[in-house]
Amino acid sequence: MRAAVLALCLAAAALPAWGETVRVDGPASAAIATGEPAGLDLVSRRFERRALFSADGSETPYLIEIETVSRTPLAMGDEADLPAAHRVTLRGVTAAGIGPVLGQLEVAANAVKVERMPLLEAETWGCCVQANTIRSFDLLTGKFVAAASSDLPVITATALGDAAKGRPAIGFEVRTYKTIDPAADLIFGDDPAALGLITLMREDKAVQQIRLAVAGGSADISEEVDWNVTIGWQAGAKGALSDHVVIAPGDKAAPSYVWAIDARNRVVIPFVDGHFDLARARVPSRLSLTEKPLP
Repeated sequence: MRAAVLALCLAAAALPAWGETVRVDGPASAAIATGEPAGLDLVSRRFERRALFSADGSETPYLIEIETVSRTPLAMGDEADLPAAHRVTLRGVTAAGIGPVLGQLEVAANAVKVERMPLLEAETWGCCVQANTIRSFDLLTGKFVAAASSDLPVITATALGDAAKGRPAIGFEVRTYKTIDPAADLIFGDDPAALGLITLMREDKAVQQIRLAVAGGSADISEEVDWNVTIGWQAGAKGALSDHVVIAPGDKAAPSYVWAIDARNRVVIPFVDGHFDLARARVPSRLSLTEKPLP
């Protein structure tokens, strides 16, 4: 019944193209939580129709259902920003109706949203000096894709194509996360030496993940870096950093990803042929870079 009602709501929107987003906020409920601390258990549900765009210009529409279960404390002094439990369900949708479940993902976070298909962004709020942590998941596979600290820029690159050879332009982006921010245990597990994660994405797919860590084992992070962070592309040995770089066919000078994590520590990784070249990377002696297997 719920699927039939939702199908009518989507049809009633009468949008001119499948690619436009439809959002329907479903029923919500609240109940008094038993035990301590005193609070309310809240359950809400929303539906979104989103389209995945292919390189050939075609669109594939999906229905995304997000069920959120959260507890709101009522007593003074209780933590009011506890992460909620989100169940995200993906279904195919056509003019004929809503299809079966294609995948389901459960994630704990303060907020979730679909910025663009197929990426789900799950944000965990930081405390005090922490930034927020944004974890990205692929709704089609359910796999973790990348992590980013909200105070660090997402930098991008465009590798121009060659029309004569039928090669399209390719878009890249790099997301950077530092372990002083929330969810380090979810991203690295038990890894006290880890300081950060650098994820290279190509057309919304992770192609490389690099772990920044203390060389030789664990250490007090506060003794290793000051976290006065600056990130960007550098086109040559010197010059200002930029958030975007364009790479033309035949360019001989490769740009480099630069992470100046403080006044003393600067990580430089050449970006060559669509990948980070760790063999040519420069990193302070007390830090290390290693490639992390993709999920």
